[in-house]
Amino acid sequence: MAGERARHRDRLRADAVPDLAARRAGVACRAQAAFAKEAPNRRLVTAAHSSHGIPVDRPDIVEAQNEAMVTATR
Repeated sequence: MAGERARHRDRLRADAVPDLAARRAGVACRAQAAFAKEAPNRRLVTAAHSSHGIPVDRPDIVEAQNEAMVTATR
């Protein structure tokens, strides 16, 4: 019985806000962009086709950004 109630509750949540994950992602993107704009030495770099493990998923981007940062500080 408890399992059935939990499944029903989860369905209700999903029906009430079907695009919650997309809305949260949009809020996060806007917050990240706003943070980057607050200082002249900040840039927002996105890594397409990656997870939170960007150094593993896209080491090319990490390497390029590290090189750009070193070049900018010399």
